[in-house]
Amino acid sequence: MKEKLLKKKVIIPAAIVLVLIIIIASMGGGGEYIPNEATSVFQRGSISVLCPVDSPALGGAVYVRIEAVAGRSVGDFEAAYVEDENVLIPNAQWGGVKDANSVAELVLLTRSHA
Repeated sequence: MKEKLLKKKVIIPAAIVLVLIIIIASMGGGGEYIPNEATSVFQRGSISVLCPVDSPALGGAVYVRIEAVAGRSVGDFEAAYVEDENVLIPNAQWGGVKDANSVAELVLLTRSHA
């Protein structure tokens, strides 16, 4: 009986396939975009971000980590410069201190035309 089930063709309507793809995409992968998918781009203003280490201060410099080390991941936002491990975001500053959940306000002052 198992062999007969494997040989039987099942036709699934395209609308159901699309819905399944959307459901699977929304469930998975930790917030990744698929190739050629439209994305939102933050250009100017304020946004809440995690700052897992360091203590941001109002108007302070914002750095992004480019080298992973114990307790720090690539992409983390930081408030202190570490040579060869993070880089300055030149048009950004901290909007204040972080809260108990390590969330702080990051302010992009101008659009970057890079």
